[in-house]
Amino acid sequence: MPVPRRHAADETDHPYFISMADMLAGVLFIFIILMAYFALAADFQQFAGTERERTRLEAEVGRLDAERGELAGRIEAALTNSDRVRAELLERLRARASAAGLALEVDEANGVLRVPESLLFNAGEARLRPDGREALAVLARVLAEELAREGVAAQRLESVFIEGHADNTPIRTAQFPDNWALSTARAKNTCQEMFRQSPALERLANGRGQPLIGVAGYGDLRPVAGNETAEGRAVNRRIDIRIALRAPEDFLRQPSGAAGGGGMR
Repeated sequence: MPVPRRHAADETDHPYFISMADMLAGVLFIFIILMAYFALAADFQQFAGTERERTRLEAEVGRLDAERGELAGRIEAALTNSDRVRAELLERLRARASAAGLALEVDEANGVLRVPESLLFNAGEARLRPDGREALAVLARVLAEELAREGVAAQRLESVFIEGHADNTPIRTAQFPDNWALSTARAKNTCQEMFRQSPALERLANGRGQPLIGVAGYGDLRPVAGNETAEGRAVNRRIDIRIALRAPEDFLRQPSGAAGGGGMR
């Protein structure tokens, strides 16, 4: 009797091969699940790290904002104190000059002690009159004493400018080709006379050891009154002693919390 041939499907359909296929499918499924898990875990860690970084940055911004507010307060205190010191200095200068018979004007907002032309010069001239020299003798003595008082010059001030100013009436002479030349010559002669009257003024220095007193001429570029009238032009012809304060740089270099008193040293 012939032996019947086994069909090829009998081998491949054996339960052993079926269980192996199921197992491989299961392993693949588990692998996919694990990959999805690790991907989600990585995304979560990245999100958590981003949140931590955001929290850290918010805290840093808060700290910087607090320091900015503190610094702004210290700057305001320093500047307010400095303005007060300058205003008090100008008022002392005016009061002492007035007591000696010298009538001067104070422009507190701009830090200026104003000397009218009529006290010092004849019209169109830069040579000091004799009574102008006497007036500057008083002013130089008072200024030297007040700037040396408690080290005001070195501790508080950046510079003291002796400024010449003119009206807009044109001048053209062999000595002075324009108002600028006239105002500059007047400022220079005023400064030199004050140095002669009080040599201590020339030796005064600011906090960096630089000479404190300087000279500037502006011609008719900085009027303080209208040039349309004789009265206004008379006001514009003047010598201004301008007091410039030091920037609060030393104060600002102090670390946070180190400032004391809220003012410049």
